[in-house]
Amino acid sequence: MGALGDTRGTLSSLNPSATFNLQPGSGEEYIIHNIYTSGTIDILMTSSAAKLTIETTSTNLTGYFIHVTNTQYIQMINKESGTIIVGYDGIETK
Repeated sequence: MGALGDTRGTLSSLNPSATFNLQPGSGEEYIIHNIYTSGTIDILMTSSAAKLTIETTSTNLTGYFIHVTNTQYIQMINKESGTIIVGYDGIETK
């Protein structure tokens, strides 16, 4: 667990059809500013009640303010036939 205002982010390899969960730890909240991808991904807002596809994209999304928590978070699903790189950055708000 980090501190309020700390930057959060990573880059990760994602195999074909695999899912990357952008999900803070319990009690943490982030505002995501940028989502990175080297291939086509589905981006979903996910909770225990539902999943909503936000976008299917093969380009980076920059300059956003997407709020995520441990119970409402983003999933990125690799739609390519090969391994891609995905990632994000943002700040911790709680």
